[in-house]
Amino acid sequence: MNVQYAGIVVLLANVLLYFSFKQYIYRNSYKRSDSFYPVSKITASFKYIKYIIYSGILIQLLRCSSQEPTSFALLIGGVLAITGWLLLSVSLWTLGANFSPCNEGRLPSKFITTGIYRVIRHPVYLGNVLQIIGILFWCPGMWIGISLTLAVVFYGFSIADEEKSRMHFNNK
Repeated sequence: MNVQYAGIVVLLANVLLYFSFKQYIYRNSYKRSDSFYPVSKITASFKYIKYIIYSGILIQLLRCSSQEPTSFALLIGGVLAITGWLLLSVSLWTLGANFSPCNEGRLPSKFITTGIYRVIRHPVYLGNVLQIIGILFWCPGMWIGISLTLAVVFYGFSIADEEKSRMHFNNK
């Protein structure tokens, strides 16, 4: 199995999922809120940071052509990447019209506590991190390590911003 291609497929599947979801549900949503909450500068910068994260993953995948992971690494990486993608898909579907990019700070029209959100508070972030860790198993290296670190740090700030915004729902 060529790990480069598998990793690139996971990366493309992630990008296509976000793009299609954003185009067909978020942009065409009649329920979208026009209320915003303040986001930190780090959260606001995610519109740029995401390209650094994706680039780091892609650079690492292109550099690891001579490396062949063990069967264990292939299995664990595959399970993590597929689980992450499925988790991301289910959580975006559950959010529906309440989805908005985290760097916008747009308050949802309704706080979602059903489906996967009944069990996991931030499944979109967890799904993304699981995908990156899965690719890391297939193709370990500095670039993907940087991407994973950036993603985790960013998600930490974003989660803090989102948790502060929950006061809006608690006051209703």
